[in-house]
Amino acid sequence: MKSRIVLILPLIVICIIVDQITKFIAQEFLMNQNIHTFAWDMLRLQYAENSGAFLGMGSSLGADTRFYVLIVMPLLMLLALMVYLIRSNKLSRLEVVSLALICGGGISNLLDRIYRNGVVVDFMNMGVAGLRTGIFNFADMYIMAGVFLMFFEYFRTARKTVKEA
Repeated sequence: MKSRIVLILPLIVICIIVDQITKFIAQEFLMNQNIHTFAWDMLRLQYAENSGAFLGMGSSLGADTRFYVLIVMPLLMLLALMVYLIRSNKLSRLEVVSLALICGGGISNLLDRIYRNGVVVDFMNMGVAGLRTGIFNFADMYIMAGVFLMFFEYFRTARKTVKEA
């Protein structure tokens, strides 16, 4: 368990620090500015505050409902995920890293909601022509990377199990 905490804690802390620093930079240099485009408009940097969840879903909810749905529930889920991450002996190393990335991104976005009056700072957008992502931040990328790695590990171990059977 101690070796797992030594792996988990630095990864989560690094995720939070990098995300919060980039959000601070976005606030300082992108707020009230025009959109900055790079790589033939495949990457856009633009400041946005998201009072909802993924792609702004839930932003029209009342303040009390948003508090419970976007702060209390994620807090409880992250606490449960952290306990599972630390205590479960069944997780592979890649699953531990995956869940740590999800926790790091989730905690950082939760910190935004707590300290920025219920909003999360977003500032990146990617796409080609008319096909674009929503505006996101590094915490969102950590969460998506964690989910991707979990799927990868699931399919890798499932294929291995089929071959052994």
